[in-house]
Amino acid sequence: MKTSAPSATTDKTKSSLKAQWDALVRNMAEPVIIIDPEGLIEYMHVPQGANFNPVNAIGRNIYDFIFKKYRETFQRCVQSVLDHRELEYFETQVAGSQGETLYYKCCLGPVIDQENITGLILLIKDITDYKQAEQEIAQYRTSLETMIHDRTVELRISNKELKNAQMQLIQSAKLSSLGEMANGVAHELNNPLGIISLATEVCLEMLEEGDYQAVKIQLNNILKQVQRGAQIITHLRRFSKDSMKVNWEYIDLNSIIENSFTLISEQFKLRGIKVVKDFAENLPKCYCNPLKLEQVFVNLLSNARDALEMTDAPKIVVKSGLEEQWLVIEVADNGFGIGKKNIDKIFDPFYTTKEVGKGTGLGLSISYGIVQEHKGKLEVQSEIGTGSVFKVFVPVVKPYVGISQMPLTS
Repeated sequence: MKTSAPSATTDKTKSSLKAQWDALVRNMAEPVIIIDPEGLIEYMHVPQGANFNPVNAIGRNIYDFIFKKYRETFQRCVQSVLDHRELEYFETQVAGSQGETLYYKCCLGPVIDQENITGLILLIKDITDYKQAEQEIAQYRTSLETMIHDRTVELRISNKELKNAQMQLIQSAKLSSLGEMANGVAHELNNPLGIISLATEVCLEMLEEGDYQAVKIQLNNILKQVQRGAQIITHLRRFSKDSMKVNWEYIDLNSIIENSFTLISEQFKLRGIKVVKDFAENLPKCYCNPLKLEQVFVNLLSNARDALEMTDAPKIVVKSGLEEQWLVIEVADNGFGIGKKNIDKIFDPFYTTKEVGKGTGLGLSISYGIVQEHKGKLEVQSEIGTGSVFKVFVPVVKPYVGISQMPLTS
């Protein structure tokens, strides 16, 4: 009689625990599975509406429901729980009731009875929606990266084509300037040729008279004129060269301005234009593409020349100086000037106030672009009846000691 009481109490306790367990499991929102150490399913709770709801699962091996690529991971987790009696967390894929792929995050733990592991309990949480969203985001990211890559390639091709077009445009404008200066250059070359012709006639006469000293003097004169003509030809070839193939370098800005006069100074003489040069000395050297800046100055000088056609006492003043961190070149004329309604348009491509056939409207636009490429500024001040002042600002790249700042005034 006395031995039956503990048994009744134990049975009652087990019954109570089982009732508590059933109540607990029934209220869980995720599936719960109990398997034996070999993987056979002994118990399964699947809440209503769960995607994972295999038919006749009791007694079957849980590996039947796990995708092959995850079985090794699951087996490793089972062995770890059996060996260490600690929880294992992992993700897996299983086949749904309709054959679809379901993603689960799992927690695997030991079922212990009197210190013996009698089985394993598996809690699974459905993360299918999360995984599908993650895959969609990955696909979208891949698609976006592909679009960005393709667009980048297109932009590079477009930029290359645009750069080539700009190079051709700059070269065309330069050749156009050479065409406009052809008459002055021809006159510039005609002078040394005339002197050479005259000196040759004198040499022939002096040879007949035996005056070899006079012949030597004339030959030296001929040599000087040949050198002068060669200098003009060399500068023409240099100016017409593709400026994109010229390296950037540190150079005296005044020398670039002087080179600009080589091709256009004779036109000033032919038109009776007085040129005043006021160049500051010991300016810091400018890091630039010299041919491009020369093209800017040739354009400004050519525009100043054309602006003086109806002026009684035509005059151009060219100055160079230093204003704070800027090297400044100023080209001023006393021509007719530019009206307020036009001054905001003069840097627009193809805008020109010249007659048809006398200008392309590209000179100032290209000059503006070249100055910007040098991180500089191109500014203009003008009034009707007083003339125009164009200022080119080029940055001083490195600090320069010992130069007094020389403010420019127009």
